[in-house]
Amino acid sequence: MKRKLEVNVESSDKNKNKSKELLKLVLKNMEITQIEVERGLYGTSNKIAFNKLIDRAIEKIEEILIGFTKEASLIYSERNYYYFLLKRKLLVLQMRWLRGIGFDLEQQFDKIIALSEKYELVEILIDALYSKQRYVGFRVGKVAFNSIGSKIEKAEFRRKAMVNARNIHFRFATNHIAFPIYNKDELKKSIDKLKQDYILTGSQTIKLYLYYLQVEWLFIHSKFQVAERVLNKLLKHVIENPAVYTIARHGDVFLNLATNEIYLKEFSLAINNCLIAQTFYQKNSESKVFAKELEFYARFYNKELENSEKVIEEIYNFSKSGNIHLFHSRRAYLFACVKTIRGEIKKSNELLLEIKEIEKDKGGWNLGKWILAIINGIESGDYEGVESKVLSLEKFLKRISKANYVRKRDKVILRILLKLINEGYDFNKVYQSRKKYFDLLEGSDPEYGWKIKSPELIVFHDWFKKKMHQGITTKLTTGH
Repeated sequence: MKRKLEVNVESSDKNKNKSKELLKLVLKNMEITQIEVERGLYGTSNKIAFNKLIDRAIEKIEEILIGFTKEASLIYSERNYYYFLLKRKLLVLQMRWLRGIGFDLEQQFDKIIALSEKYELVEILIDALYSKQRYVGFRVGKVAFNSIGSKIEKAEFRRKAMVNARNIHFRFATNHIAFPIYNKDELKKSIDKLKQDYILTGSQTIKLYLYYLQVEWLFIHSKFQVAERVLNKLLKHVIENPAVYTIARHGDVFLNLATNEIYLKEFSLAINNCLIAQTFYQKNSESKVFAKELEFYARFYNKELENSEKVIEEIYNFSKSGNIHLFHSRRAYLFACVKTIRGEIKKSNELLLEIKEIEKDKGGWNLGKWILAIINGIESGDYEGVESKVLSLEKFLKRISKANYVRKRDKVILRILLKLINEGYDFNKVYQSRKKYFDLLEGSDPEYGWKIKSPELIVFHDWFKKKMHQGITTKLTTGH
């Protein structure tokens, strides 16, 4: 310990030289008084300078004990830095107390409590309040003990409300990342609950999660203009509130803005916000790769086929080495779609063979995979294989319709494909005889219309019409 302290105070800085002198004085005479130290350091009594020096010395001792230096503030966001710093300080104070070193303990507890309140670090806050309650209770008495007890009750209530808000948010967020499953009633009840808890606690963390749930509600009701305004409020909330600001959360808001702007078909804005979001994430983190996946969508719908292909190929290759098979399967499918558009049917089919995990999403990504395989068969002239796949798809839809939700759009596409086989792949004849189906597919009815950022990356009715007008071997293009 002595050697570590000596190393930590070795410096040309005059303040650290004072620390070195302090260490020498104390080691020379363990019974030295404060007045004697002040005179030895400053030539006269100087309580202000001495107290500052003591604070710095305590910090150095704490850094050695815990191994957490101020350089960490350059790595973490302010809130996370204080999370680690206050946990360390509280641990050191508890160690000091156990050793009978009671100097300045109550004031130090108060500092931790104040900072924990500021950054809404409620677990540290509660731990600090309990420590202070035990320390003060024996010295001051019942009134002080009970007063702190009331603060503990409020902090415990806020902690429970914040944990509940976080759990609700992540429950909906994880559904969205995997296979979107929406329970509108549950979402509405959750929004109402968070509104109530925010009023009761004033927690900025609960308000953060409330914003996210409100955006989710607006998403599923296609109110994207309103969602854009709420997301900009959320961005302001994150930036201006130290209790909720983290680097990752800053990036997450830009990611949500980009998602919303894709739905608004503001693709240039979406691309820009994807690129901004990526600057907030660690290299090769899943969050950064997810931001790149969103960039792929924005560039694809912006008709930047070459750029979008580069992005999807990059994250497809990255996902190969990852442990999340769902993400790799999804990116392999998106890459396969691009290869089909490029006319590289063989490569597209090879990619489809890698896709396993999305088969669990019976009515979404798995249907997309199935229809892409049929499109590839038609493009390559493998009509026998196409017929087999279409008939298998018919059986599959009948089977899953009993247990899974299947969009009416997918059922109409199946009917068109069956008719196409029966008419010997005469696209013009099928289009004319089934015009009402195509009107539904091209319309705005949510049950029949195409949805952006859905598994149907190659828009079926656009593809069909191009085949009808340009012939069976026409090269595909993107559409939105």
